[in-house]
Amino acid sequence: PLHSGGNASSPSFTATGLPPHSVWIASAASTARMGIDQLMIPIMIVGMKKKTTGGLRAALDPASIAIVGASDNPHKVGGRPILYMRRYGYRGQIYPVNPARAEVQGLKAYPDVTSLPRAPELAIVAVSGEEAVDAVEACAARGVKVCVVMSSGFGEIGAAGRAMQERMLAAARAAGMRLVGPNCQG
Repeated sequence: PLHSGGNASSPSFTATGLPPHSVWIASAASTARMGIDQLMIPIMIVGMKKKTTGGLRAALDPASIAIVGASDNPHKVGGRPILYMRRYGYRGQIYPVNPARAEVQGLKAYPDVTSLPRAPELAIVAVSGEEAVDAVEACAARGVKVCVVMSSGFGEIGAAGRAMQERMLAAARAAGMRLVGPNCQG
């Protein structure tokens, strides 16, 4: 989990002596592999508003994750996140999104982001091209806090790709959603 405080008198900070805009980050995957209860890493965040640290928490310790383009094949980009989350003990809700499947890796699948029972805190976009743009726009409209776009083929391919990338960015900005990527490995 991520712990943060808003001022210097906060008990979590007076004990550590860290400045008021610090956060502690625990890596769930690292702790599961290492077999320790908590691996705490201090990270300094200077000049960030409280709203930003909430986005940081949603990125590093989300309560729910949607995988758009989820795959039954754990060797594909849409299948690996599910495999690793389950293998390393992710305790939040996993929402596979795949319109062609009722189930993905033993989990109920949903046809699109709007069909999810609630807005996930984080979404991983593992589809390409216009489908990725549509997915980011759907995530923004649904109230997703952080969207990670693993796909490539945007700004690096020329004007058409840059235009698609700008559409993703505009949707994220309009909704206050954090956008990681495109071309991101998660």
